[in-house]
Order: sequence, then structure tokens, then C-alpha cells
Amino acid sequence: MNSLYEINGQAITRFFKHYFLVIFLTGVALGLVGIFASLKIQGVKYSATSSLVQNDNNYAWC
Repeated sequence: MNSLYEINGQAITRFFKHYFLVIFLTGVALGLVGIFASLKIQGVKYSATSSLVQNDNNYAWC
């Protein structure tokens, strides 16, 4: 007589053998969608048109 663990192990093995291709292709497709979305939808990009100037009041009066 098979134990409960052996029966569950056989069921899990059968499940993965039957659905492996579907699970794998779904994972690859969702991964590609995520990569495409991250490349297309980018965050806010900040830019400056002037340079920073440090003014620490260390100048001499003429």
C-alpha cells in the first residue's frame, strides 16, 4: 500500500509533467511583458539648464 506522501508526490509529478510547458511559457511571456513595460514606462527624468554656483560669502570688498 502506498503512503499518502507517495500518492501526493505522484500527483505533483503528473501535474508538472502535464502543465510544465504552459507554466514555462506563461512565465516567459509575463517576464517579457514586464521588461517591455519597464523600458517603455520610465520614471520622471529631471534636467537642469543652468549650473550650480556656490556662494559662501567669502569675497573681498574692493
